[in-house]
Amino acid sequence: ALGPKVLCYHNEVVPLKIVRHSGPGTCDYFRWAEGSFHNGDVKFALLEIRATITELENQLDMLQNKVKKLKKEGTQLQEIEKELSIKNDERMLAMEGAKMDKKLAHTLILSWVYCDVMLSMDGL
Repeated sequence: ALGPKVLCYHNEVVPLKIVRHSGPGTCDYFRWAEGSFHNGDVKFALLEIRATITELENQLDMLQNKVKKLKKEGTQLQEIEKELSIKNDERMLAMEGAKMDKKLAHTLILSWVYCDVMLSMDGL
């Protein structure tokens, strides 16, 4: 056998960790293996870890819901942008049409004036 066997609370053999270092003094890196870590401490630590995990899972759910909401809002904004763009294009076409109508009206008036001047000159 390589050394003493350590059993966990479920009566299963767990590896014994050994730390070797050069220098004076002892290393208590694995202090829990010496029995200074009590069962109640372990249970409390596990409860804290589980509580932290639950909090993080809740935060993850909240963030995922926010992302879904923002994506939906982004899609809605894109639809509104398309509608506004179409309305803007329609207004621009209407303005161009109004300018064209105005130019045609001016041309018609000028042609009437020109025709009237020509007819007046023929009468002289």
